[in-house]
Amino acid sequence: MKKTVLCLVAMLTLAACASSKAKEKSRQALPKTAKLTFENYSIKKDNASPQTTLTGLFGILESTVDRVTVRFDEANKLHIDYKDKIGRPSSYGYAGKFRKRSYDYHKHNSHKGIPPFYWVTHVERLRFRLEADSTLVVQHYYNRTGMILMMAGGGSDKQEYRFKCTKN
Repeated sequence: MKKTVLCLVAMLTLAACASSKAKEKSRQALPKTAKLTFENYSIKKDNASPQTTLTGLFGILESTVDRVTVRFDEANKLHIDYKDKIGRPSSYGYAGKFRKRSYDYHKHNSHKGIPPFYWVTHVERLRFRLEADSTLVVQHYYNRTGMILMMAGGGSDKQEYRFKCTKN
């Protein structure tokens, strides 16, 4: 009986170790000093995947933008540069945080309430990472939940958008 239990525990441990090896995609660290230019419209994989604009993810509703330049300053602030309808250069800065191989920008991050009686959460995050072929991958995550006494509701979603790098 002891041998059976020990074999079972050893097999479970080995199975857990083998399954924990995630496929490492060819990612590279996001350059902190370089200026990279991307197409404004996301790459559409199939008919089911949504297509969006890089400027639209930030709430910039310029419809005639073809290319967007992404750069970081000394304070690790993300800057989105593009030319507007008339051709004037426009730039917006967003404060975020560098992680190992990505950059996180939180559009909203609020948690309000008194836990057993009332609670409201609103989180909206954009995570940027760069793949080996210089494709920008933007992960858009949001979570909106609420609770009053024993009644609760809400939802969350995670979408990935890919933007092709263009030559400067």
